[in-house]
Amino acid sequence: MTNMLYGLSSQIVNIFSKEYMEKVARKTKFVRRNSRLNAEKFIAMCVFFNDDICKDSLQDLVDKIDANEGISISSQALDQRFNDYAVDFLKYIFKETLKMQNKVLSTNGKLYDTDYFRRILITDSTSFSLPKEFRATYNGNNSPGTESIIKIQLQFDLMTGEFIENEITHGNASDAGHNFYLKYHVEAKDLHIKDLGYYDTIDLKYITNKGAYYLTRCKRNICAYIENGDSLEYFDIYKASENLQEGEILEVPEVYTGKKKDLKSRLIIYKLTEEQKQKKIENEKGKKQKTYKEIDAESEKYGINAFLTNVPAKLMPKGIVYDVYTVRWQIELMFKIWKSVFKLDLSKKVKLPRFQCSLYGKLIAILLSSVIMYTTKKKANFEDSKDISEMKAFGTIKNFLLEIRNALFKSVRTFNRYLKNLYRKILRSGKKCKRKNRKTPFDIISELVEIH
Repeated sequence: MTNMLYGLSSQIVNIFSKEYMEKVARKTKFVRRNSRLNAEKFIAMCVFFNDDICKDSLQDLVDKIDANEGISISSQALDQRFNDYAVDFLKYIFKETLKMQNKVLSTNGKLYDTDYFRRILITDSTSFSLPKEFRATYNGNNSPGTESIIKIQLQFDLMTGEFIENEITHGNASDAGHNFYLKYHVEAKDLHIKDLGYYDTIDLKYITNKGAYYLTRCKRNICAYIENGDSLEYFDIYKASENLQEGEILEVPEVYTGKKKDLKSRLIIYKLTEEQKQKKIENEKGKKQKTYKEIDAESEKYGINAFLTNVPAKLMPKGIVYDVYTVRWQIELMFKIWKSVFKLDLSKKVKLPRFQCSLYGKLIAILLSSVIMYTTKKKANFEDSKDISEMKAFGTIKNFLLEIRNALFKSVRTFNRYLKNLYRKILRSGKKCKRKNRKTPFDIISELVEIH
């Protein structure tokens, strides 16, 4: 743990060194000849200025470049720099930063200590609207009032903080269709926690065949079957839950689902309290309003949560299945940070390459902040026995992005010294406040450890 920050410093400096960025800029043809707005200064503007290059006018950006970098260029010259080559350059740096984040966080070890699950992978997507001029690149969903929508897919490892998969797609791309790409990340002893949007029995069978585990919510119209002698008979999960009391749990050890009825899982049915049921209905109403659909009239279908899993009962008893599924909301917290701290969802009418430069610049800043945040969180856990709030830590790091950039472009030793100072700031202001009667991911994973 003592060399954790130094290892982080050297990895970050490798990517953001002037020499490496210049090499990538020439490789992507962003830079073909010497220019005052070189690769380093362009990265500084898009990633570290802590501003939105879509929100500011070109003249405001020019003034900030002059104030921070000491170079003078015209608004027209800056506008010309926002082109497809600039997008390719930032996209390349984004992918390299993603690789670096994974390497550093996997090397640092796990935040939560459980030997049985190698990783706990949570997958979800976030989307937001864009100006209608971007529709040719980022399609919406063809609903009334919808213009252009962008969707960002994220697969997140709860154990380390790694962003395993981080892809940008158009708004009408289905989440389930993304399973095809996610299968390349399935490894033995992984636990995949699936949102309903990714529900696909073929995908769940693939996970099983790879020696990995899944935990997923069931769709309301699921067709489940149980053995009855030599045949399979339909199992009505809603009828089976009619006599359950609020908070009661019913487990069916073996059910079969899928078109061929060949996916065998444990089925866990949890009877919601009236308060939980009403909250679920309200959430569903909010989702339906966005897509101009009406909520299902069969309100009894909102009275339960049903889960499928292939995790053996001895490793995950029915009593904690619901709790384990709730750790999926850590990815929702990440999306909240993206939008509230980094303003990822804010955009206005500009030319497409300028928007894309802003988008990839913010994503690079998020990745850089993420690797710093999770490294400091692990260090705080192991060395100072403190739990760091992700929201508070990300906010602190974003506020110091320009100072991070200034230290970063000097040397590994200078940057490491700065990170130690930043760590103290995060430790001082980022302590997590635990809510009464609410389990944290650490509490839930600890329950799994005790069971093993």
